[in-house]
Amino acid sequence: MPLSGPAVATVALFHAVSSWGDLMSPLIFLNRQQLMTLPVGITIFKGMYTYDMPRLMAASAMVSAPMMILFIFTQKYFVRGIALTE
Repeated sequence: MPLSGPAVATVALFHAVSSWGDLMSPLIFLNRQQLMTLPVGITIFKGMYTYDMPRLMAASAMVSAPMMILFIFTQKYFVRGIALTE
């Protein structure tokens, strides 16, 4: 059981990253704009024919920052989990 810790942490990290960036599920299941997730907000932030690229890039950086911080804190488990699979 102690050897499965890094593998479980790696799978949890992959799941968190995939759930954080999910776009289609919130579009399908949520019907109020107050409940929408950040990736959906970025797509709504874009206009129909024009978009403000500097603000869009700033919003994208702010949305990706929590996942980068999560990866920094779980990097040792991630590397250990990858090393155990060889």
